[in-house]
Amino acid sequence: MEPFNHNATFTCTDPPHPEWKPAENQPIPAPFSSTREAVYTAAELKREMYSLLISAVVPRPIAFVSTIGSDPGAPANLAPFSYYTIICHDPPTLMLSINYSRGKPKDTLINIQETGQFVINSFNEHFVESANHCSAPVPYTVEENALSGLTLIPSNFIKPPRCKEALLSFECTLSHSHNVENDAGDIVTCVVFGRVVGITVKNEVMDVESKVVDLALFKPVSRLGGNFYGRTVSGYEIKRPSA
Repeated sequence: MEPFNHNATFTCTDPPHPEWKPAENQPIPAPFSSTREAVYTAAELKREMYSLLISAVVPRPIAFVSTIGSDPGAPANLAPFSYYTIICHDPPTLMLSINYSRGKPKDTLINIQETGQFVINSFNEHFVESANHCSAPVPYTVEENALSGLTLIPSNFIKPPRCKEALLSFECTLSHSHNVENDAGDIVTCVVFGRVVGITVKNEVMDVESKVVDLALFKPVSRLGGNFYGRTVSGYEIKRPSA
């Protein structure tokens, strides 16, 4: 593997085909062909479905979720999840899907269901190794921040703490959740909808006037297939067509 390039920063380029005109066909490039395709049912790929989905649905943003139990003295939990996206901006709502582990809900889901609150912290490049370490399957009583070297500090609007090292944190209350069952009728995941009630963002990373995050400073990390992570170091603008 090549060494990590710490000097890489977000740059904006021309789109891949700036000369393209409306209604002009963009053909499949070599070596692909529209006549060479493999067709499968979902049942045929049941064993390989996980590997296929996480390698094809990419890049995926990562929610670095901090929670805490409802009991006094309950340990805090810090864990990354890449089944995550925006649902709505009014009201501001984020979606998080938390798979069960060996038939049981994970600590993050248990805490969210008990308290109705959670924080989605940004997953930034400067602490990616520490954040990845929080995915270890440790007992409920073990706090992942202590194992990873990360720091949990009080949130501004809700009980669960936020990650100090994250450049942005969305403090959320549980809007609703939905259990997903497999063909055998077993609950295998829970989709959680969180309404954002407060946002904490580090100075400089967001433009004060436009409230737009600077990707060159934010350096978000995404999940790819297998154990791979992705960087956001290039992009291009394509304006939406007018009516």
